[in-house]
Amino acid sequence: MLSRAIRSGQVLSPQCRLEAAGPDVHCDYDVAVPMKEGYSLTANVFRSRARMQAGGPDPVVMCAHIYDNHITPALNRTPLGGPPQQYRLIPQGVPYPTFSELTSWESPDPNFWVAAGYTLVNLNLPGYANCGGAARIISTKQGRDYREAIEWVGRQDWCTGSVGLLGVSYLAISQYFAAVEGFSKEASALKCMVPWEGLTDMYRDVACPGGVNGTGFLNFWWNTEVKEALNQSVAEFIANEDDIPPELISKHPLMDQYWADKAVQLERIDIPMLVCGSFSDHELHTRGSHRAYSRVSSKKKWLYTHRGGKWSEFYSPSAQELVKDFMDHFLKGASNRFEFLPPVRLEIRSSREEVRDVRWENEWPLARTAYKFLHLSEQGLAPEAPAEYELCYDGQQGKAEFEYTFTQDTEVSGFMNLRLWVEARPSSTHPACPDDIILCVVVDKLDSDGQQVRFNGTVGIQDDVVSRGYLRVSRREIDESISTDWWKEPKGSLVQPLKSGEIVPVEITLCPTATFFRAGEGMRLVVSSYETCPSPIFTKDLSSNRGLHGRRPVAQLKGPERFFYDKASYTGTHKHGGPSVMGNGLPKQGYEDLSELVRRDHVQDDELHRQQRLQGAYMQDEYGNFVQVADDGRVMKEASSPGQGARASAAHHSAELPTLLGSPRRRGANAPAQFQQVEVSVKQAPQYEAWPMASGHPVAHKVLRTESAGWSASVPGVPGAVVSPQLTPQVQYRTPAQQPLSRTVQHIPTATSPAWYSAGYSAGYVQVPSAHMPMPVTTAMR
Repeated sequence: MLSRAIRSGQVLSPQCRLEAAGPDVHCDYDVAVPMKEGYSLTANVFRSRARMQAGGPDPVVMCAHIYDNHITPALNRTPLGGPPQQYRLIPQGVPYPTFSELTSWESPDPNFWVAAGYTLVNLNLPGYANCGGAARIISTKQGRDYREAIEWVGRQDWCTGSVGLLGVSYLAISQYFAAVEGFSKEASALKCMVPWEGLTDMYRDVACPGGVNGTGFLNFWWNTEVKEALNQSVAEFIANEDDIPPELISKHPLMDQYWADKAVQLERIDIPMLVCGSFSDHELHTRGSHRAYSRVSSKKKWLYTHRGGKWSEFYSPSAQELVKDFMDHFLKGASNRFEFLPPVRLEIRSSREEVRDVRWENEWPLARTAYKFLHLSEQGLAPEAPAEYELCYDGQQGKAEFEYTFTQDTEVSGFMNLRLWVEARPSSTHPACPDDIILCVVVDKLDSDGQQVRFNGTVGIQDDVVSRGYLRVSRREIDESISTDWWKEPKGSLVQPLKSGEIVPVEITLCPTATFFRAGEGMRLVVSSYETCPSPIFTKDLSSNRGLHGRRPVAQLKGPERFFYDKASYTGTHKHGGPSVMGNGLPKQGYEDLSELVRRDHVQDDELHRQQRLQGAYMQDEYGNFVQVADDGRVMKEASSPGQGARASAAHHSAELPTLLGSPRRRGANAPAQFQQVEVSVKQAPQYEAWPMASGHPVAHKVLRTESAGWSASVPGVPGAVVSPQLTPQVQYRTPAQQPLSRTVQHIPTATSPAWYSAGYSAGYVQVPSAHMPMPVTTAMR
C-alpha cells in the first residue's frame, strides 16, 4: 500500500480536501469523563460559540474510538500539517472526501454538526491517548465504559439529555457494544445510533472469515493505527488482550469465549438505528453491517447501501444531510422524512463508475427476490441440472471457472449462496491425503466482450469483484441458531477433518451485492485455492492448501487434489482420477494458474512441459490425436479416426489413454476421415502443437505459443508443404457449424480409461438472487 501511494504521488498529495475550522466552533480539549472504576476518559467537546453565550443546551452527536482524538491538522499532530495519514495511503473514492481540520480519523466533522445545531463529543476509549484504564480492542468492557460516558454526557448542563452516536469503522463498532449495555431505554440518554460500516463479529468478519485465518489486515491495523495510540506498553496490552491483534488467531483458532466477547449481541439493541451496509467493504465491514440490520430488535431501523468509497460517501453532502435528518428526528423531535421513509436505500451499480439506480425499498433482502439455481457444468453456469460431472484443480494455484451470459437486462440484488460437494485427494507429490481444503470464491462481472468489469472494494481498492467468500472445509458446520435460508453463518467452534475418499457438502454465503447486468453481459464464478482477486493488506493464510506440483508421470498418478460432485447422482468414491483444469502451479517452471492460457502475451512454454514431452508422455487433442515427443526432441503425431483403434505403440494401450477433454462426446466429433503421421523439426521445442491431416494436407491446426519462432513443420509426402506456427494461446473446439468454443486445457495427462468419462459429474450450483426482471433461462458459452 505504501509503495503504491509513493508511486502514485498520493503520499505528497493526500486524497481529500481540508476546510478551515468554522469561526463559530469552540472546542474544549481533554474534558475528563470519570468512570466508576476510578480512572477517567478524555473527550474533545465541540460547541457553538453563539449558543454557549445564549446559555442553551444542545443535543449531542458522539463518537468513541482508540485512535487518539488529538491527531488532527488543527493540533498539528498530522503529517506535514495535512489530514490524518490514512488519506496519504488509502485510495479514496471520487469525489474526494471533504472535512474540516478539526476532524480526526473516521469521525464526524465538527464544522458540519455544530452548524447543524449539535454539540459534538469525540471520546478516547480506555488505555489510548491520554485515557486511564486498560487498553483493549472490540470488547464488551469497552462497550460498558462507552455507555457510562454516554450517560455522563447526557447529564451535563450543555446537553439536552439526548445523545446520538455516529462514526465510521471502529467508531461504528463501538456504538454496537455501547448500545447493548444495561441502561433501560427510557432512562438512558442514548436515543439513536448511526454505525457507518462496522463489523459486528470480529472472528467471523475479519479474524477468521469462513474459518480462514486473516492476519494481513490485523497486522496492518496494529502497526499503523492501534499501537501508536497506546498510552501503555505492548506488554500491558498483551496482558489485557492475550496477545497483539495479528497473533490472536493463533492463540484462539476456533470460536470460543474470547471471540464471543467480541461479537455483538445484536438482538439486545432496540433503539432507532440507521446503519450503512456498503457493498464495497467485503473484506471488513459488509457482513457485519448487514448482519446488524437483519438481527437488531429495533422497530425503527434503516439500511443505507452504496458501492462508492467508504469515506467519500460518509462525508458526502447527501449522506450527511440524511444523517442530520435522522438525528433531528430522534434527538430534536423534528418532523421530517424519517416519519415515512422506507427502511432500505438501495444503490445498484453497473460498474465502478456507473450507478444504475438508487431507490428506497421496504425490506432487505427484497421480498420479491426470485432465487434461481444455476448449476455448475462443463458449459459453465446453467439453469438446468447437467449430467453427472466432476472437476478438479490444483491445491495451491488452481482454479475452476464457470460463466453465465444474461440474455436480458437483469438486476442481481441480495445474497448469493454456493453449494458444492468436495473431496481432497493425494497426489504424487503429496502422497498423504490432505485433511482440509480452503475454498476462495469470487463472482466477476464480464462485459459483452468478455472483459472483467471492476468495482470499488475494501480500503480503497478500485478493482474489486461483484462478490466474494471463503471457507475452510474442516470448519464447514453451519450455526443454525443465527443462519437463515439466504445467509449461512459458519459455527467456527468445531473442526471436522476430511478423511481419505470422503465427499462432503459445503455451503458458502457470498457477500451481498446489488449489481446490474445488461443483456449480453456475463457473470463468472471462480472457485480457487488462492485469491484470484486479492485485496491488499487483507491476506489470508492459505498454507494448508496443498497442490500437485512438478512432473506427474502417468503411471504414478494418484488423482487430482480437488473434486466437486453432484451428490444427487454420485454413488461412490472414484478410483481412477479424473479430468483436470489445473495448471502445474510452479511459479518458475510452469504456469501459476490456467489464466495464463488465455493471456495472448504469455509465452506458453516452460521447463516442466519440456521435461514431460521428453519423457514421451502421450497427450490427446480435441480431434482425437495422440501426441508423443521423442527423446531427441522430435514431436511425433499419430491419430485415429472415430471408431478406429489407436495406432499400435508399445508406449500406450487403448484402455488407459490420457485425455485433455474428459468427455468422449466431443472427442473426435469433427475428425477428418484420414490421417497420417507428421514429423515436426524443432530448434527449440514448442509447448505443444497438433493437427489432423486429411488427403495429405492439413485441414485444421492449433499451435500453442512457443518461446522461439525458430521452428517449422513439414508434411511428409507433400513437397513444399510447410505448416507455419499459429500463435494462439487457447484451444478451440470447432463444432460442425465451425463456431469456436474456448476451453481450458489440461497439460498434465491423467491415467484413466476413456470409458470412465462417460459418467461425468456435476460440480454443484450457485444460487443467485434477481429482482424485478426474470433470470434468463438460456446461456451462451463464451
